Amino acid sequence: MNSTNNSPASFLRGYAITIIVTGILILSFNVFMDPYGALGTPRFEGINANKPELSTHTRLGKTFVVLRVQPKGIVLGTSRSRQGLDPKHEGWDTSPVYSLALGASNS
Repeated sequence: MNSTNNSPASFLRGYAITIIVTGILILSFNVFMDPYGALGTPRFEGINANKPELSTHTRLGKTFVVLRVQPKGIVLGTSRSRQGLDPKHEGWDTSPVYSLALGASNS
């Protein structure tokens, strides 16, 4: 009664395959959803276009945007800079300009 279906090696092989496939599925889902906009994956309205985590993790989200956009000018400061200085204004000498100002921050 030495069945290969009940052997420890067969069990471990099936277990390893299950772990690998599950990991690949979770990784694929996270890459597709891209909750922080870090990877620049295509956005589909109603599926992954809305990135609500960016509003709660502003510093992390802005870091990924800067890496993707690579602006030639930046706006630094607190919420006053964020509200008062428009990076899209035609008065900037360089473009693109990105606002790294953070609300509710201090020195």
